[in-house]
Amino acid sequence: MKAFIFDMDGVIIDSEPLHNEGILKTLSYFKVSFTPRNLEQYAGTTTAFLFNKIVEERNLQLSIDEMVAYKDQHVIKGIREMNLRPIPGILDLLSALKVLEIPIAIASSSAFPVIDAVVEKFQLSNQFDIIMSGESLPQSKPDPAIYLLTAKQLGVNPVDCVVLEDASLGVQAAKAAEMFCIAFQNKNSGKQNLSQADQIVAKISDIDVSVL
Repeated sequence: MKAFIFDMDGVIIDSEPLHNEGILKTLSYFKVSFTPRNLEQYAGTTTAFLFNKIVEERNLQLSIDEMVAYKDQHVIKGIREMNLRPIPGILDLLSALKVLEIPIAIASSSAFPVIDAVVEKFQLSNQFDIIMSGESLPQSKPDPAIYLLTAKQLGVNPVDCVVLEDASLGVQAAKAAEMFCIAFQNKNSGKQNLSQADQIVAKISDIDVSVL
């Protein structure tokens, strides 16, 4: 291991329920009917990807940018106002990586303002060498683009990177980038197929950086 890359939602912060609530509120505001149980399959993708797919499938005349902005405002407000804490074990994992002087990055499908809200909330600005948002890329997870670009920015070969993910599409992206992937079983991320991961953990504290 020469670098460690974190997904954010469902890994650093247990925010998948907040994102799902924001998605449903947005669709309701724009008068788009949607079944909540369909959300699990989109865990790990960008909000723009999700809204684009819904709009295209239904041939709707809606602004994706307006929908994304509406949803992100809801999520950011929740992050700032709700009593949220980092997922147990994350701060210890970050400390252990720092001791080993391993470069650390965030590669999240969330927009930069959402990522910034989390980093600010938990005072993590000094923890990460690189922060990447999938919203700025043409392809969303499961496409490996975000992980490949993050490795390039870190100056590390993809095969020497370890990724921590909680969603099936994120695991697929990490493996498509030929990275070692640890999957965290977060019950709030819904039913996710994590079978492609190299390691599956029920707790973040189960990750032993000394053997990676």
